[in-house]
Amino acid sequence: MRISGETSFTKFIFDDLAELVLPAEILVDMANYDVEAPQSRKFQIAKIMNVFVDRVGQLYLDTLRAMNMNRSRARRMLCHTILDWENIQLDAEEIDMSLREYTHEVPIAGQTSNEEDVWSFPLSSWSYYHKLHQMEWIVQLGFELHIYRTNELAGMYWYLQYLANFRLQHLERIRTFTLRRVNLVDRPTPEQTTAFSQSLSFLSFSMLEASATQSFADALSCVSQPDQPGLKSFISPRPLADIFRNKKLYISLAHLSLLPANFDFPYSTPAFRYSLRMRPFLPISIPSVPSYEEFSSLVNPLSAQPQDRSALSRSLEAKRLDSLLEAAELATKIARKEWEAVSKSSAETARCQGCEKEWKVKQKDVLRSVIAVGIAVAGVRKWIAGGMEAGKMKVEVDEKGYHDWWVVPKVKAL
Repeated sequence: MRISGETSFTKFIFDDLAELVLPAEILVDMANYDVEAPQSRKFQIAKIMNVFVDRVGQLYLDTLRAMNMNRSRARRMLCHTILDWENIQLDAEEIDMSLREYTHEVPIAGQTSNEEDVWSFPLSSWSYYHKLHQMEWIVQLGFELHIYRTNELAGMYWYLQYLANFRLQHLERIRTFTLRRVNLVDRPTPEQTTAFSQSLSFLSFSMLEASATQSFADALSCVSQPDQPGLKSFISPRPLADIFRNKKLYISLAHLSLLPANFDFPYSTPAFRYSLRMRPFLPISIPSVPSYEEFSSLVNPLSAQPQDRSALSRSLEAKRLDSLLEAAELATKIARKEWEAVSKSSAETARCQGCEKEWKVKQKDVLRSVIAVGIAVAGVRKWIAGGMEAGKMKVEVDEKGYHDWWVVPKVKAL
């Protein structure tokens, strides 16, 4: 099979692998297929890599096809493909271990005697990255298709930044091994230098984009304070309580009863609706879906506060809310800087050659959404500082905002 009549399908996948996890590596060298001696390690590598390409080929094509469908079909297709990527990731771990015999990989030694050595797992890491990115797309397409109700926006933006956080950690892990490979090459050839430069450029841009997504989703819903990610983060995720601690804009608006009350579910429960929203992700082992109890405690932290309406209680409540919104303001500033950096990237860096003009327009729309969030946060903080007088603040949630993936509330003083 050939792509566009020029590139073989195997090389098409190898180029993707080289850019993300295997720059200038023998595993993705097409010259391996010219070797016919069975005793050669290149012959054995080509044989094993053929098994991987055959296993992932149809799934890779299905993912590309999903990009050319309308939004509803694309989201439905992605809900199916992430399950296949999950299986590919597990199978790829075994293939990675079988390839070590021929690549002679040296692991990163554990920092203490109790820690295990850390292996790169390149094929599994590649599969895991694609799975994570597609899980984010499913959530973002949910906003574009207006699937989520107003009272669900805080939770879904929380889950979006939860996924973006995992992707960012995983990219940092991949980058660690890529830099290690660079340092192990004493005299790189021009081809190796080009391959390493392209890979590090892609990783840096992807990390910036993942961090910007996380920061903006934080500003709209929750703020995450992740510990420094470890190299084994994609294998052994940390407990949620250690990752997420503070909350933000939509949560504050919901607690203040400022969001439009367009929801009434007399025949269901919040736990049941949560399970329906998370149904596409329930079979996924890593990152696992938080239980409803964990999710509720993280997304609705103020709901457990006693409803004492004394003057002292209202004062403490105002301080708590203002501290949350102050964190939202900080996250918005971070998101703005990061999205500005993303929008200034070249077409080659952003991998958007051929559609640079449209891509630039979309990035400007995201920036306008970030600025709108900053205005909304400032408006709510001003209202809280003025004593939270009833009837002096109105919040509208317009799903047709600047960007389809970012639903920004409009705050109006009356």
